[in-house]
Amino acid sequence: MLLCARYGEDSDLLSLLSLSFPGNGSVPVNHRDASSGNTALHLACANNHPAAVRLLLGRPGAEHLPNGAGNYPLHWAAANGLPEIARLLLGAFPDLDVLAQNEFGKSCLTEAFSANNAGESKENTELLRMLLEHKSAEEEKIITGIKGMTKEEVRVPEDMREAAISTTHVFELKPDEPGSTLSVREQVMQNADSPFTTASQDDTTGLAIWAASLVCGRWLASLPREALSGRTVLELGAGCGVPALAVARHHAAKRVCATDLNEDSLENCRHNIGLLPPKCAKAEAFRMDWADEATWPEEKIDAIIGADLVYTPEIVPLLTAAMDGLAAPGCDFYYVAPDAGRAGLADFIAAVKEGGGWEVVEERAAPEEMAGNPLASGDDDLMILHFNELLEKRFVLYHFRKLAN
Repeated sequence: MLLCARYGEDSDLLSLLSLSFPGNGSVPVNHRDASSGNTALHLACANNHPAAVRLLLGRPGAEHLPNGAGNYPLHWAAANGLPEIARLLLGAFPDLDVLAQNEFGKSCLTEAFSANNAGESKENTELLRMLLEHKSAEEEKIITGIKGMTKEEVRVPEDMREAAISTTHVFELKPDEPGSTLSVREQVMQNADSPFTTASQDDTTGLAIWAASLVCGRWLASLPREALSGRTVLELGAGCGVPALAVARHHAAKRVCATDLNEDSLENCRHNIGLLPPKCAKAEAFRMDWADEATWPEEKIDAIIGADLVYTPEIVPLLTAAMDGLAAPGCDFYYVAPDAGRAGLADFIAAVKEGGGWEVVEERAAPEEMAGNPLASGDDDLMILHFNELLEKRFVLYHFRKLAN
């Protein structure tokens, strides 16, 4: 029943719900899975299957229940910007509370704000309006003139805004070191519907955690300790800083530098550095413009790291020039990117290989375990919700070394 609800297999779901058993009645519509406490209604709502939702809501005794993390089905409908699903739930359970919080302190309403701010659309605006007009949100009504509202008209209390626009994940990047977790905050990207069309300094893609950075973080965490011990390590285009944080957490590096051009991304990265536990390697975040050598650190770098840096061919000369200018002889460059779907990636790899200044140490597909669930909780549903690219894409590990002059 859970699988049919998840994949929208409506006829099979109807057949299962119609079964009856002597002495036991019918299939329990509110059955929870063992790992996450999700009901079939959770899964149908999260994956936008309105017909399945209707079937489940039509069964006697169907309830709107929280899962193990405190998320109600409406949480997932709101997080995914699904007004049709939300309308079905609100109609079936008129007394539900849109301000009920999960264990992360996020309500259905804040999830809807997050979806709207991540990429304003007719659907997201409709969803937000629907929740704000619900009677349980009456005392917390925070938008006037709801019809035709824009993001600029949103007025959110600071505590609610923080919950709506940011999430802190707890990762376990090195499974053979249980308890060596890493906390990383990500925030909602501005202009998320077209994130790569803004000027470089206005690019807010670094506010989000990208799947390649998680693969890179796992790879770096798995390296022998001597690989980075006592070395100055610099991450290019760090964004949230997962690879740099992984080095600081798992290696005795001399210094770890997370660099980016966007000030909002740097502020968030500094916050994440502040979440590192005591006794980690010294880490810092600062602004660096690949096109402006005046912003580059004066000392030469022993190891450069990066993930998913190239999205256009035009950026390749800037990136390779920065690498050449930063690297000390023998500098290692560790890079992770999807195997396809990134314009300019092939040009970048060819430029590094053929430029004459770097040798190929290693180039291979990322092992399956590096693209597995990185969450310390092991919650697969949350992983799919936040980092579905780990399942949808394949990643390549590149290791280059700077040749002596």
